[in-house]
Amino acid sequence: LYVASTLNNMALMNKLKGHLGEANRQYSLAMDIYKDQTGEEHASYATAVHNKALVERLQKRPDEAVRLFSKALDIRRKVLGTEHVDVGVTMHNLGSAVRDLGEFDRARELQEHALTILRRRLGSEHLTTATCMNALGLTLKRAEEYDEAIEMYQKALGIQRRSLGLKHEECLQTLHNMAECY
Repeated sequence: LYVASTLNNMALMNKLKGHLGEANRQYSLAMDIYKDQTGEEHASYATAVHNKALVERLQKRPDEAVRLFSKALDIRRKVLGTEHVDVGVTMHNLGSAVRDLGEFDRARELQEHALTILRRRLGSEHLTTATCMNALGLTLKRAEEYDEAIEMYQKALGIQRRSLGLKHEECLQTLHNMAECY
């Protein structure tokens, strides 16, 4: 499992550096090792699947991202329970990938459910909760629900501003997203 964990960490570093092809390859290897050593119904395997889905989304392959996020979500629900933070995070990311496919109603439903889980488990002032709010704002904006999107962005921005300061890049991105609603 040490090799799979190391591959997962290396893939994360490659993803952050923009080396998405290499990150994708390393996540695939980590998935294979976890699958062989722990089976598919294991939290570590689900994490590798989730991480690979993030890279697939960055590589503009939303169909594959949706497939992998759905798989990770199913495993995490079975292994961790329906109210676990990781279930909320995967559900939020699945919603973003579904939004990329233009399925705004389904994306909204997933992200609203994820937001409920994250608020319950992490609280309304947590940065992960704000990230989910921002993603839901993007979904609402793409669905041309501008007033609701602005409201969601304002809530996310409030959390981000209190936690990070107004000049932080996450705050600036949320302000940018909000400005596009006008």
